[in-house]
Amino acid sequence: MPVIAPRALGNSCLQWQSQPLIILNAESALACARAGVTNDHVSRSLWLQARVPLSAYSAGGQAVLRDHRPAWLSRQPPPEDLPVAERSEDILRVAAGGPGRHWIFVPTFGGVWAVTRAIVMR
Repeated sequence: MPVIAPRALGNSCLQWQSQPLIILNAESALACARAGVTNDHVSRSLWLQARVPLSAYSAGGQAVLRDHRPAWLSRQPPPEDLPVAERSEDILRVAAGGPGRHWIFVPTFGGVWAVTRAIVMR
C-alpha cells in the first residue's frame, strides 16, 4: 500500500473531531484487494501515518485543539502529534474513477458525521 499522509494544518478534521474521506481510484482498490489489503488496513495505516506534530501549531492553535480534541490533548503527557481522526474507524473510504493510481484526501468539516440511508428505487 502506498504511504499517504495528508498533513495540511489548515484542514478542519485536524481541529475538530470528524470523519475524513479517502477516495481511492478503482484501479488502486483492485490492487489493494488482490494484495489482501483490507479496508480496515487502509484506515489503520492512514490513522497511524497521517499525523501532524503539535509543535507545528502556534500556542493559540494548540488552545483551540485542546477545546476541540480533548480526547487527545487532555492526556498526560500530551501526545507529540495529532491524527487526522479520533479513531481509525472514523476514516471513510470509497473507490471511484477510472484507470490510474490517484488517491484523494477530503477533509470533512469538523463535528459532522456520515449518515448512510437506503435509496429505494420505485
